[in-house]
Amino acid sequence: MGQGFPSQRLGVNISAGTGLAQTGTVVFSNSNNISFGMSASASSSIITASGAFGGIAAGTSTGTAGTIVFSNSNGISFGLSNGTITAKLPSVSLFRPDAEVAGSFTLVPSSGSVNLSIRRFSVPFQISATELDLLANLSVAASTAGTFTLSAAIYTFAGSTASSVSSGSVSVSWNATTTASSASNYPGQSGTRWRTMSINTWNLTPGEYLMALMGSINGPAGTTGSMTMFGNSAVSIVGPPGGTGNYSQYFVDGLFASGTGAFPSSIHLSAIVQTGSQVLGQPQFRLVGTGP
Repeated sequence: MGQGFPSQRLGVNISAGTGLAQTGTVVFSNSNNISFGMSASASSSIITASGAFGGIAAGTSTGTAGTIVFSNSNGISFGLSNGTITAKLPSVSLFRPDAEVAGSFTLVPSSGSVNLSIRRFSVPFQISATELDLLANLSVAASTAGTFTLSAAIYTFAGSTASSVSSGSVSVSWNATTTASSASNYPGQSGTRWRTMSINTWNLTPGEYLMALMGSINGPAGTTGSMTMFGNSAVSIVGPPGGTGNYSQYFVDGLFASGTGAFPSSIHLSAIVQTGSQVLGQPQFRLVGTGP
């Protein structure tokens, strides 16, 4: 009589994600736009899968198959690194919102009553600015010693509130000597020159900003000197009542309501004076930094 052997069933475990199937029927469920099927033949059964691509739409066109290409255009260039798509905006290394010098106005020669000018401007390109230049003429009676200080701050704004982003300043002292034209003596600082200040790095992307500028003259020259800033013409604007001007509905060029020696962390729209003889006395400036 022959010896019998017990029948055995070989099992195969299947895992997916954090689940593990050891018994029963394993089902490939349709999900996430992937559909499963099975085709059988005399010798085998084959599991099939098909996926549906949702498509990408841009403007009036939609791509549903093939390779989607992000094409460089309008100054914007694209890249791909480790599965991440990157975009680079157009950039410049020098930006000046003024086409030319239109006029001038004179700083108050005292650190106790510094007028803070505020100017709205638009940046069409990206720039990482490290310097800010102002065009100014320094004139001191009797060439007395002194110091001038120029400061600038950049603000962003939303609604009726502007918020400070970053600031910079430069202070320059000179001696009363009239013979040696060096940076430490009056002849080396007088006259019309570009006055440069370091602003660390202002990374400005395309958009709208407020430029806040102020300056003062100190020391003996604070009573005998003046600094003329070149920029917009300081015409006098008559305020309400009368006329149809909108004086408090949106940010435009003007002066901070009171003299100050420091930049406010935030500025409300109502604190900007838009009428008077100096409200358009906005210094010309240029931003210099890194670009392409």
